[in-house]
Amino acid sequence: MRRLVDAMNRVSDVDAGWWPFLHLRPARTERMDNRRLARMALAYGVPIGLLLYGWYVYVGFMPLSPAWPIACILVAIAFLFVVYKFTFALAWNRRADWLRSEAPGVHPPA
Repeated sequence: MRRLVDAMNRVSDVDAGWWPFLHLRPARTERMDNRRLARMALAYGVPIGLLLYGWYVYVGFMPLSPAWPIACILVAIAFLFVVYKFTFALAWNRRADWLRSEAPGVHPPA
């Protein structure tokens, strides 16, 4: 489990993964709370939802409609929030707690 958390944090530390929203990345000692996760999901979910809608229209799965792009965006935002909440945010918060703890020479528990 520890290696998985370390690998996820290595991925989270890469600047290119946060592009173009590098300003949303918290400090390593700062916990990733729901407010920050919601901002991240919103920032990444809007373009992903629009791309998803565009793809669905292109392949003929969805018609052009004003409601479907909004639905795709909302689904993408919700999906990203849940996925990040139970994966990368958990790993990030574990490391943040460990870095803020009084025993920095001890690796976080797995």
